[in-house]
Amino acid sequence: APVTTPATESGVLPGFIDTPADGLCLITSVLWSMTPQARTAVYLHLQTHSRIHPISRLARFLDDPNTTRPQGRELKALQDDIIKVVADRLAAYQNNPAGLPPEIARAYRGQQQATVYNRLHAMDNETLVTGLTTLWAQGDGQHLPLNILADHYTSLRQRLNPGQTRDQATTAVRWRLDPQDEPAARAYLTGHGITPPTDPTDHVALRQAYLHALTNIGGMELGQAYQHIGWHLDTNSVQPDTMITELANHADHDTLVSLLAELHYHAPLTHQEHTALHTATLTWEDSWNTDYGESLVPLLAHTLDIQLRTTNTRDTRDTTTLNPTATNPITIYRSHNHYTAH
Repeated sequence: APVTTPATESGVLPGFIDTPADGLCLITSVLWSMTPQARTAVYLHLQTHSRIHPISRLARFLDDPNTTRPQGRELKALQDDIIKVVADRLAAYQNNPAGLPPEIARAYRGQQQATVYNRLHAMDNETLVTGLTTLWAQGDGQHLPLNILADHYTSLRQRLNPGQTRDQATTAVRWRLDPQDEPAARAYLTGHGITPPTDPTDHVALRQAYLHALTNIGGMELGQAYQHIGWHLDTNSVQPDTMITELANHADHDTLVSLLAELHYHAPLTHQEHTALHTATLTWEDSWNTDYGESLVPLLAHTLDIQLRTTNTRDTRDTTTLNPTATNPITIYRSHNHYTAH
């Protein structure tokens, strides 16, 4: 039976409900932590996107807000249903792995980063430059966030011009909002008593004013605001191809290693990796502690369309939110490789 565990010695942890250490604790924690509202939302989502069978155990569980936490055979049947739904969702991307939410690939690649860094550090500059320019020419750079590329480029400008401050080095990189978002930004500013920049062509000033309003009036943290407005280069900014050329010509060894590692981290799954992840999903109990097992967490969140918050059992301030744009928040706890319910 579930056991309610008291707070840790630090006192920051409210009670949580332990789950069996059977390799399926993630699924169990999510099932046990669903509110009635979340169950209904997940049921409607799966009806639309996964053609869930209306008389399956999973459908009956989600459609009945009064169902208690499942145990024994019922729990195993629900776990099997969840695995099938997740595997079916993943199989839909067989011909287009790049279409999967980026969180899924990054969870897998995050497990490889130490190995990747070591391999890249062993290469000489010429090999690194060849790798960088080849990957960029093949289009692999399209998945690299522009702010990461621009940060490397800005650091290079500052290194090549020792007298420049960081602000001076960033003048060549000019950010703007997505053109489709600019009317809403102007409306937001006006609605809060702020006059938007009068020059309609000064996209950089509009972005700065909107960013300032989101943090000082909207209450967003700076990182949240940057994520909200995205990263788009103005037409009069230095462009990515130029940044890559300058980095290839002048970057030092550590910068090249870091940039190539970032390219690897943000790359989508290959077809071979997609197949391996699909196999890991079907063998969840045995695969949860592999590199691919890390991808099962965001994959589950996106399949069920839930905002999955995983909180460290020893410090609730250490919380990771997966699928943050979803409207159905579910909180579970993690301790090393074990998940427990809320």
